[in-house]
Amino acid sequence: MVSVRRHMKLICAIVSLVGVSLSAAFAAEPRPCEWLTSSEIATVLGAAPGPAKSHHGPRSDKEIEAIAWTCDRTAGNRSASIEVIQFGSEAESTRAMRHTLQEAGGELEDIRLSPVAGPGDQALWGTWQDGAIWVVRKGHTVLSIIVAGDLTEPQSLREPMRELVQRALARL
Repeated sequence: MVSVRRHMKLICAIVSLVGVSLSAAFAAEPRPCEWLTSSEIATVLGAAPGPAKSHHGPRSDKEIEAIAWTCDRTAGNRSASIEVIQFGSEAESTRAMRHTLQEAGGELEDIRLSPVAGPGDQALWGTWQDGAIWVVRKGHTVLSIIVAGDLTEPQSLREPMRELVQRALARL
């Protein structure tokens, strides 16, 4: 269960790094629990996941306006989390990506996070001892997919997770 706690700590850290608050200015509510099928998620969890658990924001920050939605899936000792954060502008989402990368060397120092060519307008890929993460920006939206738990080689999830990110972006 340490991995699940670590997973949740990472999600909280990413959300707090970008600081989100509810705004009535946003259009339709994204539904990340509907973006990926159980069989698609099983490609990174190694087994069919249990039911989706949706967690709805908001979290506040006075400087920016954004809203976040999170969906968690688990299978055995592994978990996957999909989080989407919609910002008021592309400039704010770009700033959030820059801030996330800077903080990876600070509070999240055990995560090896780096810019990569990938789906979307901007992408970050990272791993740590028992987890992997893709963070992708597309316009004013930041999407992250995290897989954590009983992983022997988190780096091996790079391409399967990239495929999930591409599918999720297509369904935004």
